[in-house]
Amino acid sequence: MQQYAIRRLLQFIPVVIAVSVIIFLIMRVLPGDVAELVITGPGGGGAGVTKEEVTRIRKELGLDRPLPEQYVTWISGFARLDAGKSVWTHSPVFDEVGRRLPLTMELAILTLAFSLLFALPIGILSAMRQDTWVDYVFRFISVGGLTMPTFWIGTLVILALVLLFHWIPPIGFVNVWEDPLKNLAQVVWPAAVLGYYFSAVVSRMTRSTMLEVLRQDYVRTAWAKGLKEKVIIMRHAMANALLPIITISGMQFGQLLGGTVITETIFSLPGIGSQLIDAVVFRDYPIVQAVILIMSMWFLLVNLFVDLLYGWLDPRIRYS
Repeated sequence: MQQYAIRRLLQFIPVVIAVSVIIFLIMRVLPGDVAELVITGPGGGGAGVTKEEVTRIRKELGLDRPLPEQYVTWISGFARLDAGKSVWTHSPVFDEVGRRLPLTMELAILTLAFSLLFALPIGILSAMRQDTWVDYVFRFISVGGLTMPTFWIGTLVILALVLLFHWIPPIGFVNVWEDPLKNLAQVVWPAAVLGYYFSAVVSRMTRSTMLEVLRQDYVRTAWAKGLKEKVIIMRHAMANALLPIITISGMQFGQLLGGTVITETIFSLPGIGSQLIDAVVFRDYPIVQAVILIMSMWFLLVNLFVDLLYGWLDPRIRYS
């Protein structure tokens, strides 16, 4: 397994390079001049901007150099944990991202926890009580999570909290190490909203895999031996139905690093998703490049972790 992990990590290198080249080129071919935006601000239209000022700003930002040289400078700096400075705040990029990343990571972990908390019981009970009223109710709940967008659910949750508990999303954000209870109160609701949305897919997958496993001969044998339903479901059926569920959950967890933009905006959370949107609007290309590359690396690492988890859950899987 160790050799497999090393090979997979080495395979990350061409993927990361390809992603970095693509995002680097996209940020350079977008319409508009970053130097003019720095002088006039977004929406300024470049009015009153002299050519000398634009040339000076472009030189300060290093945009006057050839593209290959710009790329090599940026990617080599990123490898040394120095992705340059923000165009607007002039702060180091990793400092800017580092202030936002813990919140999004916390939100992603809580979202995954809520997703599994919702999905696994719904999927298991739906499979155990197939085509009964219990199955129909849980299928309705799952389909509702798939069809209702998160911004609508989040708006309804905020409205309900305001009307029933007179609670509104706070303007400022408190880190978990400063005030854990206040931090949890700020993060738990957006995590629940996202968790319900992502649990819809997992619950449907859980139901499908459980139905398939429950029809297997070894499960019928367990029933014939008189084992309790709880033992059959948890020890025999669920253990063999986990792999597809873990695959879906891992993909969702990888997507969550950049998939929380709308929810962060609704609940006024300063996460990395909202930072990416702001950076795109303001053409803060060092922030955009760094955030997208970090998201790509995060997705690759999650996929690697899921692959290694297969071998632990199913001893029949061997990495050669």
